[in-house]
Amino acid sequence: MDFESMLKVGAAAIVRNGAAGWELLSARRTEPPVAAGFWEFPGGKLDPGETPEQCVVREIREELGVDVVLREHIAGPREGWWALSEHIVFSLWLCTIVEGQEPVILEDHDALAWLDVDALYSVTWIPADEAIVREIEAMLRAANATGNFPTSAT
Repeated sequence: MDFESMLKVGAAAIVRNGAAGWELLSARRTEPPVAAGFWEFPGGKLDPGETPEQCVVREIREELGVDVVLREHIAGPREGWWALSEHIVFSLWLCTIVEGQEPVILEDHDALAWLDVDALYSVTWIPADEAIVREIEAMLRAANATGNFPTSAT
C-alpha cells in the first residue's frame, strides 16, 4: 500500500521522572478484539487537516484527560513513521504531562501503568511497539545514568 493512502495515527510515549528514575506510561487496549489486552502508546487517528502533533495533544486529552507537552519526535523508519500494520502508520512523540495533572482512563483502555526501565517488559506490548520500546529503554537508561531528560540524542 502506498504511504499516502495509509491510515495515519498520532501516539505519545509519555514519560515522567519517578522515584526509581524515568518511567514510561503504557495503556492496555480494550478494542479492537485483535488488540484487546495488549499494551500500547496511547493515541489515535488523525482528523482531516490535523497535524500529527495536534492529533497527539487532542487524543491524549480525550483518552487520558491530561494535557501533554511534546518534547521530541521519535522518528520511525518509514518517512519518520512507524508501521502498526500494513495499512496503518503512526507518528510517535516523547511527551510529558503538564505539571499537576494525572492521567485517568476515559476511553479505549482499561488499565494504565507507569513502567520504570526495569519493568518495561512486564506487560505484553502490541507487537508493532516492541522495537520502539527497546529504543525508549535505551533513552531511559541513558537519562537515568546522566540525570538528563530522555532524548534520542543521548
